[in-house]
Amino acid sequence: MAPAQSHHYVALNHNAAEFRLVTFERTKDGAIRGRLHVFPMSKCPAYVAISFDCGKTSTKHSNPFSDCQPATDTGFTHSRENYNYMVFLAKQQNRNHQVGMMGQIFSNADFMIAWLGLESDRSVEAMQAISTYRPKLLPVPLSIGPLPLPQHLRDMLNIFGSLKYWSRLWIVQEIMLAKDILISWGNEFLPWYKVTNFTNEYEENWVKLVMEKERRNFFLRDPGRSAGDIGSMKPPSLYALIVQFAGHGCIVPRDKVIGLLGLVPDDAAHLADYSTPKDEYFREICKYAFITARINGEWAKTRFQCLLGEILGLSAYEYSVRISNP
Repeated sequence: MAPAQSHHYVALNHNAAEFRLVTFERTKDGAIRGRLHVFPMSKCPAYVAISFDCGKTSTKHSNPFSDCQPATDTGFTHSRENYNYMVFLAKQQNRNHQVGMMGQIFSNADFMIAWLGLESDRSVEAMQAISTYRPKLLPVPLSIGPLPLPQHLRDMLNIFGSLKYWSRLWIVQEIMLAKDILISWGNEFLPWYKVTNFTNEYEENWVKLVMEKERRNFFLRDPGRSAGDIGSMKPPSLYALIVQFAGHGCIVPRDKVIGLLGLVPDDAAHLADYSTPKDEYFREICKYAFITARINGEWAKTRFQCLLGEILGLSAYEYSVRISNP
């Protein structure tokens, strides 16, 4: 790789919705050089977003994306022109702004690469088994429902579904908002439609996520609708999203809220906030969630407050406060 050169890190103009992209290119002598750019969202070039797990890795293999900030463990992008890669970088001092743009970044990408990780002992075998599977289109006589999957394929799906990537909270909005997805594991690739073959035959958390995206896409297939128009489909409420995906993991507890904001209306952007004390933030989220989901029952409120309080690390005394809708 070419020798590193110094770079003057210029502050972003938040009013212009700027974010950072870095292009990589190979020189004539084979070296790889990178160049950092700043673009307003309205004028950025075509790019491909990359979704990945940015957690801890072993000492034997390093994660090629491990330099990203924990609060924004996604956002790498790639331009199709000349295969120049682009990367969205976050800094601690402006992460409120940049994390709040994650929904836009993944919605505007040409498509998304879901990078599951480095090649492992059976990654090639698993990816090829999923790629070559052909579901039976005709019903089997005297059978109720589809035939069970072959044991070898089920073993491969277990390996595929157990990857840490699928338990990340951030992938929920990344997958839901992507126009199309290419799955990558090591040097193997799968188009998104390949994993949709298992939605009726296999029950795992990643399958449920696939089904939720397909449900969303169903409402976007009317040629009379624009890509960003969800027609008559009711947008998910923050209340429902937090409850549904509470089991997904993230490094920063507050990201279990912020990582879902790209799926709710724009008036929730102010909730991408890491500076407000967590007890105040807790009350702010509860009020917003109760109002937008029209939650009035005390049992539903108490259940949500308990869940959110535990997510944010509050004590039972702190999250048991009474919160009334304005």
